[in-house]
Amino acid sequence: MQEKEITMIFRKIRNGYWEKDESNVIDGEIADKLLDRIKEELEDYKLDFKQILPNEPYKTGKLISAISNEGGGVILYGISNDKEIIGIKDLESTSERIIRIVRDKCFPIPEIRSLRIITTENKQILAILIPQQKELVAYDNEYYKRYGDSTEKMNNQEIKQRKAILSKIIKNYSVIWESSTDLTSNEVLGRERGLPKGGFREFYYSRDEDIKLNEILKKNLNLEAKEKSKHIMVTGPPLSGKSRIIYEWFKKVKNIDILIPRKELSDIGFNLPHNSKVSNKKILYLDDFNLYIKNKDFIPYFESVISLNDITILSACRSGYEFKNTTNLLLKEQQIDIENIFDFIKIEKIDDKLAKEIADKLNIDWKDIEFNGTIGSILLKLNEMRRRFNHELSMLGKTLLEILKYIYLTGLFIFTDLYQISIIKQISTLDQFEINFKSYELDKCVEELEKWEFVSRYDKDFLLIDSVYFESIIAPEMKISIFDYRKLIELFNNDISILNLIALRLENKSNYDLENKVNLLKEAVSIYSTILNKVSKTENRDYIESINKELGDIYFKLAKLIDTKENCKKSIDFYKKTLDFYSVDDYPHFYAMINFSLSNTYELLGTIEDYKENINKSIDYAKIAINIFKNVNNLYSYSLANIKLGNSYSLFAEVFYENVLDYSKLSIKAFEKALEYFNEEDFPEKYALICYSLGSVYSILTEIKDTEDNFEKSKDYYLESIKIRTKETHPSEFNSTHYNLGILYNGYSQIGPISISKKSQAYVLKKAIEHFKESLKFRKKNSLPLAYAKTMANLSSTYFALSDKENQIENLEKSISHAKEAMEIYEKSDYPLQYAITNNNLANGYSNLAEIGLEPIKNLNLAIQIYEEILTLNLEDSKILSKYDIMNNLGLSYFELAKYENKEKNCKKAIKYLEISLSFYQSLNIFIKIFVTRRNLNDVKEFCNS
Repeated sequence: MQEKEITMIFRKIRNGYWEKDESNVIDGEIADKLLDRIKEELEDYKLDFKQILPNEPYKTGKLISAISNEGGGVILYGISNDKEIIGIKDLESTSERIIRIVRDKCFPIPEIRSLRIITTENKQILAILIPQQKELVAYDNEYYKRYGDSTEKMNNQEIKQRKAILSKIIKNYSVIWESSTDLTSNEVLGRERGLPKGGFREFYYSRDEDIKLNEILKKNLNLEAKEKSKHIMVTGPPLSGKSRIIYEWFKKVKNIDILIPRKELSDIGFNLPHNSKVSNKKILYLDDFNLYIKNKDFIPYFESVISLNDITILSACRSGYEFKNTTNLLLKEQQIDIENIFDFIKIEKIDDKLAKEIADKLNIDWKDIEFNGTIGSILLKLNEMRRRFNHELSMLGKTLLEILKYIYLTGLFIFTDLYQISIIKQISTLDQFEINFKSYELDKCVEELEKWEFVSRYDKDFLLIDSVYFESIIAPEMKISIFDYRKLIELFNNDISILNLIALRLENKSNYDLENKVNLLKEAVSIYSTILNKVSKTENRDYIESINKELGDIYFKLAKLIDTKENCKKSIDFYKKTLDFYSVDDYPHFYAMINFSLSNTYELLGTIEDYKENINKSIDYAKIAINIFKNVNNLYSYSLANIKLGNSYSLFAEVFYENVLDYSKLSIKAFEKALEYFNEEDFPEKYALICYSLGSVYSILTEIKDTEDNFEKSKDYYLESIKIRTKETHPSEFNSTHYNLGILYNGYSQIGPISISKKSQAYVLKKAIEHFKESLKFRKKNSLPLAYAKTMANLSSTYFALSDKENQIENLEKSISHAKEAMEIYEKSDYPLQYAITNNNLANGYSNLAEIGLEPIKNLNLAIQIYEEILTLNLEDSKILSKYDIMNNLGLSYFELAKYENKEKNCKKAIKYLEISLSFYQSLNIFIKIFVTRRNLNDVKEFCNS
């Protein structure tokens, strides 16, 4: 047997796993080689050697509890501490005693299996295989863990944490690593659709799409392949058989383990259940992909799974509007292009002739069928079900179905096909229904709907219904608005769990209802705040910590849309309150994620106020997150946090004079670390984002050193990013890149080689204008006012620079016009820095018009008035705009005005402001500004003394 095969057997044993149909005996040369491989290992949290079974049962019980709670492992009896193969004489008796210990005092009783390993010398080793359990296992009412190769008792905090993780896994997954051939139809197709009354038949009509799916999956799951190809998505209209084609493939293949998350994720984070079956290929199955992405917790989970080489995602998504909306939402909100992630299999419609043949084989009367080109429309007898709805059901029965649809649309369900009786009763009291079901009335009504096959009882508390009836038969005109949610809030005002569910649905709805995003988020804030007030009195820690986190998230989302400063501060406050509940030792991943969120929020706040202080805080929180992610080996989050850190360093270097070179280098280093993981092939969007960010850093460096070299690097990185983020696929990012190219060219025109001619400078400035105008094709005044204003302000400064090269008056007038456009949007109180920059452009335009003799006194006084207003603002001294730059401009304007009036008075002011600005430039050793300002000061003094 090859060494590779022996290693694979060892890995299975070490993880406590053994196939059901495999022998429980390994003997002969294979056993010898396996034991040689085992002896290379050290004892750890999954592997323990025992020479004999201890007489004290508690030692064995504690060890089994500990290994069970670490995700499974193996105890090998008959091997000494120094790894000598001793063997067990009475193996049967030893095995029975272990089983007795487990049954007597372990709870819940863990699944274990014994395996005999018999050497060629006839020595017997007993391997007790302990697979991963679905619950924590206690021995004698105490829970144990492994710490290295020792066994320790868990404290209460550890027990709570581990139970919470297991509970989350059970809550978030309907199928956890089950063999594909063991899956039932309702596990894959759903509780309703997978049963005969929901349209399921054993008969299956195979199509060309089955062959294509098999070919693609065979390639993707090739055990010999070194690299995995793309993930797979099956698309088609509702009822086209997307899920069924996948189920049929599952039935045919072996050694494939399936993981199926529920569509109603509950803060899933990055928890993937451990799979001890190391030799099997793994598939994450996502039916109705278009429904998954509506959950706010799904996207980071999805991206983290994409990064795993050993898991293939197999998904199904409705074509048409749902697919388009899904694609657009992922691009717009997350910069994820699913074309780069998935291979697609499109299910085509079938014709009437084939449909009738299928109906005949299934003994379905054609008149009962509402055929729409899909196989599902044959099986579900939609025409017959519509007839029943219209002609057989009582008004009460119809109303109950409308109530179920109302619950479906508002999202007040635990799972998409399960509807809680108690909620149905409450909803029935709303004005539009006015029934107020009594229990006996509801039971009678349910019996009627069961008779006509619309619903079935799941248990005494829940009803089952297929959502296809909501979409095609029951109240097709029903729509839900924000006012419906307000009614629900009032109705369930005293039910914290339902209020929490409503808030979650509103927040999730805001992810795809972009038109009503702000109002939906505000409503969610209102509900969470109400819950927080209620639970604060009860000191319900679990609710308090989770709601503080939710409020932090929502206020950050709002900050990106409205009232940035106020909402950022609220977000920060709630994130910090959340951190009070956790320690980095007990909850490392969660602690890191909150720090990552704080980094994002401080960065956004820095664009509004206290830039230096807030960007530094953003850097500090990003560093905390990075260190934790590195320690827990979460490479995806570690790389994401490095992008965050790189951006924060870059922002600091862009704005402030001090340590520009150091911060730029740190920024590049962080981005390069992120690139080690986010490569172009696996993560094209992330790769493009990092290229864009590196373009920005090298743009900053263009001003500092190696101007031509850094200009070319910056340009190349920007162009590399828009090879992936094209105008068609990523319009927003494409136009942002053109905006940044405009900034790059504008800066290069001023600091490029001294030898560059005026004509060449004009060419470079015109290139900048081209890029700014390209960005304006997306940055519209009404839809993106701030981005529009920013572009207008930069066009103003570019035309101002171009006026010195050609067409002076025309370009100065364009500069002034563009500055005025920007000023219509920038409010002094909300955007002080942007307000100041744009006003400075405006004043510069007036000042230069005066210099060439156009209404000099009027234009100089306008310029001076604007400069002096800017000085009243509390601005930090930055490279973008320092108060000393304003003083320099003010001094030059007073100098020009002195040529026309009040020479002595204006000369004094000119000298005063120029001397102050020169002193500042000298303190920072800004050579070019020192040289120019000193020359201007000499000119002023010479004129004033003449």
